[in-house]
Amino acid sequence: MASPDLLAWVAALSQLPVTPATPAGEPAADAAVATPGAAPAQRGAFDELSGTFDAMRVTVSAFVALAALEARRAGLSLIGMAACVAFAAVCAVIAWLGIIAALMLGAISLGLNAAGALVAGAALNLVVGFVLVRLASSLGTGLWFPATRRQIAGVDAEGIAR
Repeated sequence: MASPDLLAWVAALSQLPVTPATPAGEPAADAAVATPGAAPAQRGAFDELSGTFDAMRVTVSAFVALAALEARRAGLSLIGMAACVAFAAVCAVIAWLGIIAALMLGAISLGLNAAGALVAGAALNLVVGFVLVRLASSLGTGLWFPATRRQIAGVDAEGIAR
């Protein structure tokens, strides 16, 4: 339960005169409504606190709107990047097929029969594919966020709980 001194302080705080801050040269919003010769309306501290919370709400709302717009822009950029990567991958595959075809034609012109050239081209594709799959699988260990998982679990690098 609040002490009587605290209640008296809160009651006195709500009666404090507070003048609203306005940009230079602009009349206060209350001054336009006030009648001539009347004392200007005084706002209490709770009114000012309410105004401060309203300003914070507007600021947060504007920040969230900005973040949403930037997220949309980032998403559209990501889609564009993915489309470019897909097109580049198609171009790389076509170029790879052209290189293999040229190597097979060169082997045939050197006297290797067509079947042997096709087998050699397929074997080269298999070897390169195997190496790339192994490389990709070794890079995949970084996707598990091991240091973050250890930090959340509360263990150190050796697996000992802290």
